[in-house]
Amino acid sequence: MTVPVFKPVDVYAASATAGMHDNRVEETQQRDDAFAEVFNQAKEKLNQVAQKLVASALLIPLMQQMRDDPFKSEMFHGGFGEDVFMQQLDTRLADRIAAHTGIPLVNTLTEHFTRWLKDHPQQIERAAQIRIDTLG
Repeated sequence: MTVPVFKPVDVYAASATAGMHDNRVEETQQRDDAFAEVFNQAKEKLNQVAQKLVASALLIPLMQQMRDDPFKSEMFHGGFGEDVFMQQLDTRLADRIAAHTGIPLVNTLTEHFTRWLKDHPQQIERAAQIRIDTLG
C-alpha cells in the first residue's frame, strides 16, 4: 500500500489563481450581459421590421382595396387634399395597426427572424443597427 504524497501549496500562488478565475468569471458575465443587451436590441429591431413588413405587404393593399369602393359617392369625398394625402394616411394607419393590435403574423415573423438570428450569431450586431423608415 502506497501512502499519498502531499506537496506543500503556495498560498500566494493559489490566491492569485483564484483571483484570476474570479476575474475571468466576471469578464464572462460582463460579456454575456453585453451580448444579451445587443441580442435584445436586435430582437426589438426585428420585431419592428416584421411590423413594417406586415403593414406594407398586407394592410396597405387591404386599405387601398377598401378605398376603391364601387359605391363611392362624391358627397363624402375629401377633395384634392384627400387625393394627395390618402396614401400617407393609409401608411400611418397600417403602421399603427401592425404595431398595436397584436397581429399573429407579426409575432410569427419575429419568432422566425429571432430563430434565424440565433443560428447566425455573427449577424446580431448588424441586426441591432437596422434603421427603420418610420416616415413611410
